[in-house]
Amino acid sequence: MYIIRAKRCIHLRHQIRRFGLPSGHLHSSLQSPYRPSSIIVISLITVFNHIQEPPMADSKQGEIEIIHSWSAPRSLSTSLMYSFSQRDDIEVLDEPLYGTFLRITGAERPYREDLLSKMECDGNKVVNDIIYGPGKKKYRYCKHIAKQRVPGLPNDLLQRGKHFILIQNPLNVLSSFEKVVPPSFLELGLGELVSIYSELCAQGKPPPVIDAADLQENPEDTLRGLCQDLDIPFQDAMLRHVKLYFLLS
Repeated sequence: MYIIRAKRCIHLRHQIRRFGLPSGHLHSSLQSPYRPSSIIVISLITVFNHIQEPPMADSKQGEIEIIHSWSAPRSLSTSLMYSFSQRDDIEVLDEPLYGTFLRITGAERPYREDLLSKMECDGNKVVNDIIYGPGKKKYRYCKHIAKQRVPGLPNDLLQRGKHFILIQNPLNVLSSFEKVVPPSFLELGLGELVSIYSELCAQGKPPPVIDAADLQENPEDTLRGLCQDLDIPFQDAMLRHVKLYFLLS
């Protein structure tokens, strides 16, 4: 499963060794590897997790519940994913459809071929076997970037599971994203994010919408409200990452 995003793992593994940290506890970058504060944040989180690992949930769970997060890039989606990953009843998938997106669209990335060789790129298999495959935890959190919902994916992707939308001021998205990839309508995926919202509403399942600004300014109330909307219990551990992330950002 793609709990560690391949492109980030490739970039960060040798950086972690520089700090003498236990690479077995590396989850993924909390920020883009292109930002200079990334390694500091990763190092502190890695040390913290090494000292205090959350208890494992009972492996004898019922059918796993899937939670889908949909956003544009550069919308604090990684920080939110790490907040959920601190729970003891959840596993997380970081952009499981990324390989499919690169294969279908032909989008260029410096790590493109390496990532394609390490991820499952058949969209049907990703949806059926990875996103909705069996698991040992009660919940599975899937972080998606809206543009990665490419044509031809199974309808189950939106018809099953619980979904919510994470939004960010488009001007903030644009100014941040252009530092990494030249922005375009396809790359930003704002139109697809609106389509996902509309389709979920048409199914009679209007998704909760949270603003990245609210997450940054008042993480506890925002996370509690999101958990209530998703009908899952809030856990205090969810605040462990976001408070440190925003402190060091």
